[in-house]
Amino acid sequence: MPPKEHTWSEIMTEYKMLNHKSIYSMYIGYIISFIFLIIVFYVIYYLMNTHNYEYLEYVKYSMGILIIISLIYIIIAPHIYYHHYRYLVTNEKIDIKRGIIILRRILVPVERIHQVEITKGPINNIFGLADIEITTAGGKVRLEFLDSQDAEQIAELLNEFVRSMIANRGSSIEQQ
Repeated sequence: MPPKEHTWSEIMTEYKMLNHKSIYSMYIGYIISFIFLIIVFYVIYYLMNTHNYEYLEYVKYSMGILIIISLIYIIIAPHIYYHHYRYLVTNEKIDIKRGIIILRRILVPVERIHQVEITKGPINNIFGLADIEITTAGGKVRLEFLDSQDAEQIAELLNEFVRSMIANRGSSIEQQ
């Protein structure tokens, strides 16, 4: 028996949440960024200290405050992003709701899609996650932290739709 082809209505009928593993992927990404920030702050502090910079104490306190704010953000942001992120893919549109402080809703008509690309970075790959980057005439949109199998399935369906749309345009041009 050949594998059953999926239709749009079987894939998505309501908004989906991210895989819970996405929180861990976000934590690791933020921690790597935080380590880089600490290194940059240390280099700046070291250079200023060797040149006897007049306002070194102010710089030191400012860096400390930025580090504390960054730590709070790293602890809180992944959970908020996870709970706010929703996506829906239908035969008409891609609808993404996401944000941490500012909540955004992105609507992309499927007929505007030019290219669909799956990206699996090293951190996401560890957790079996992937991102889909969708290129339209107006720019790019990302579906982030999806389960790899879901990402493959959604990308294949979107590519299939784009191919059929191009084929339909070609046949309608020939008929004229």
